[in-house]
Amino acid sequence: MKETDKKLNLLLIEDNPGDVRILREVLRDLPEIKLYNVICLSDAIEYLSKNKTDLVLLDLGLPDSQGLDTVRKISSQIPMVPVIVLTGLNDDTLALQAIKVGAQDYLIKGKIDPELLQRSIHYSIERKLADETLRLSEKRYRTFIDSTSDYVFLKDDQFKHLVANLAYCKSYNKTEKDILGCTDFDLMPEDFASTCEITDKQVIAINGMVISEERWDDKTFEACKFPVEYQKGKIGVGGFVRDITERKRAEKALIFAHNELENLHNNLGEAIFSIDTVKNEMTQVSFAHEDIFGYPVKDFFMNSQLWYECILEEDKPIFDAGFPFLMSGQKVQHEIRIVRADGQIRWIEAKLSPTLDDNGKLAHIDGFASDITERKQVQEEIKMLNAELEERVSDRTIELQATIKEMETFSYSVSHDLRAPLRAIDGFTRILVEDYEQKLDAEGKRLCSMIRDNTHRMGQLIDDLLTFSRLSRVSLNISKFEMNTLIRSVYNEITLPETRQRIDFQLGKIASVPADGILLRQVWINLISNAIKFSSSRETAVIRISCKQYKNMVVYEIKDNGVGFDMKYIDKLFGVFQRLHSVKDFEGTGVGLAIVQHIIIRHGGKAWAEGEVNNGATFYFSLPV
Repeated sequence: MKETDKKLNLLLIEDNPGDVRILREVLRDLPEIKLYNVICLSDAIEYLSKNKTDLVLLDLGLPDSQGLDTVRKISSQIPMVPVIVLTGLNDDTLALQAIKVGAQDYLIKGKIDPELLQRSIHYSIERKLADETLRLSEKRYRTFIDSTSDYVFLKDDQFKHLVANLAYCKSYNKTEKDILGCTDFDLMPEDFASTCEITDKQVIAINGMVISEERWDDKTFEACKFPVEYQKGKIGVGGFVRDITERKRAEKALIFAHNELENLHNNLGEAIFSIDTVKNEMTQVSFAHEDIFGYPVKDFFMNSQLWYECILEEDKPIFDAGFPFLMSGQKVQHEIRIVRADGQIRWIEAKLSPTLDDNGKLAHIDGFASDITERKQVQEEIKMLNAELEERVSDRTIELQATIKEMETFSYSVSHDLRAPLRAIDGFTRILVEDYEQKLDAEGKRLCSMIRDNTHRMGQLIDDLLTFSRLSRVSLNISKFEMNTLIRSVYNEITLPETRQRIDFQLGKIASVPADGILLRQVWINLISNAIKFSSSRETAVIRISCKQYKNMVVYEIKDNGVGFDMKYIDKLFGVFQRLHSVKDFEGTGVGLAIVQHIIIRHGGKAWAEGEVNNGATFYFSLPV
C-alpha cells in the first residue's frame, strides 16, 4: 500500500498498556494504518456504533468479557468488519476456536512485526470480503430456489439430501433440517422411492441429464435430474421436479376436445377444409367431401387443386372473383355448381375465411361447403309457383274489378229502386193520416206512425249499407293532424249544449299519427255517439278518452259508464247489422262498429272492446306510428 492510499481505521480492544504500546511501535512503520484503542468490550461496542472501522484487533481477556464470548459479541455487532484475535504464547487452541466462531485470523503477542501485521490485516480484509461475497451469493441462490414453485433438491452419492428448497419441504410438510440426510425411502412410499432411485442411478451411470415423468397417488410429476459435483471428486444428483398434474389434465382435455371436434367435423353435412396457401397444400379435409364431391378424402390431400377442378367451368369466374377479397383479408361466400366424380352436377354454398400473416400476405384459408341442390330446386319451384300465382292474381284482380263494378251497379240500383217504394209508402201513409184523420181511430193512427218510422229506419239502413260498401273503394289520403282537435270537434258537432251538461267528457293528451283524417273523423263520430247513446240512462254520463304509445303503435281508448254488454257476444259486436240491444231501448242500425273496424283495418290497425253488463264498456283501436 502506498503512502498516498486511503488510510485504514483499526480499532484495538486491549486493556494492557504494554501490549498497546508495543502495537503502536509496530504500526509506526505502517503509516497507512490509523489506530484507535479502547480497553473494554462496552467501550468498543459504543465506538463501533459511531465510527467507521475497517478492522478490529481483539484481545480475548478483557475486564468485562472473556474468551470466545468476546468474539461472538463483537462479530454480531459488526458482521461486515473483519476481526483479528490477539493471543498469548500458549493460546493457539483458543485462537483456532475463535476463528471458527467468526474471527478471520489470529496473532501471537510478542511475535508481531510490521510485515506480519500488514499481511494479516490484508488477509483478514480479503477473507471477510470473500466470505461476505459467498454469503450474498448463497443468499441469492437460496432466494431463487425458494421462490420457485418447483421442487429443487441436491443429493450426495448415497442419494441422501444435501439441499431442499421451500417448495420441496412443504410437499412433505417438513423443514429442511428434517429432510437433510434423508433418502427418498425415508420420505415417501417404497414403490415411488424405488422409481426415483432408478432415475438417480441413471444420472450417475451416464453422467448426464435424465428427464422423466413420475406418478404419485393421483398426481403426475416431471423430474429433470443431472449430475453435480458437491465435493471434490464426489458426484451427487441435483434436480427440479414440477407438478404437471393440471397440465396433463389440460392436455388430455385438449386431445379429447380435438377428437370431438374432428368427429363433429366428420359427422357434419358440411365439407370443412383448410388450405395452407404458402405451401399450396390441404391441411384439413372432412369426410363430408366424399358425400358432396364423390372423391375420397385422400385425393384432396394428394391434389390440392382438386377442390377447384370440381367447380363447373361456367361458375369458375364467380369463384375467381372472390380471390382479391381473400387477399385483403375479407370473407367470401359463393353459390356455385360442382361436377361430382360420378358426373352429377350439384349446387354448393362455399364460405371462405382468410388468415393473413404479419406482412399482410394470404397465409391460410378455412372453408365450409354445403350441398344446397335441394334448396335450389325448391327455390326454382317457388319461383315457378310465384309466376303462376302472379298470373292467378292478375286474373282474379280482373274478376274482382268486374265484381266491384257489378256491386256498384247493384248499390246504385238499391239506392234508387228501393228508395222509390219507401218514399211511396211513406208518402201514402202521410196522406192517409192527414186526409183521413177523422176516420182513423187511435190504433189506426198508431199503425200509420209505425209504418212511417220503419220506412225511415229502412232508409237509414240503406244509407249505412251504401256507406259501408263504399269504404273499400275509397283511397286513403294519409296525413298528420292534431288528434285532440279532431276529437273535440267531433264531440261538439254531435252534441247540443244542454246534452253536454249531463256528460263528464274527459279528454287527455292524445297522440297524433299519420292517417286519413276524413275516415278517422267517422271512427270518432261512431265511437263517441255510441258512448253517449249507451250511457244516456245514467244521471251523469262519464266518457274518458286516452291513449298509450308503444314502440311502433298507438292504442286509443274510449271508456263509458253506460249499460255495457255481455262479453260472450263479443264476436258479434263488430258485425254488420249485429245489435246487442233492442231498437226500442237504443236506436241504430248495427253498422256503426262494422264501419269503425273496417276503417281501422285499412289503416293497418286493429279494433276490439271490453265490457260488462250495467258496468260500462271500453273500446280500443290501434294505429301504426
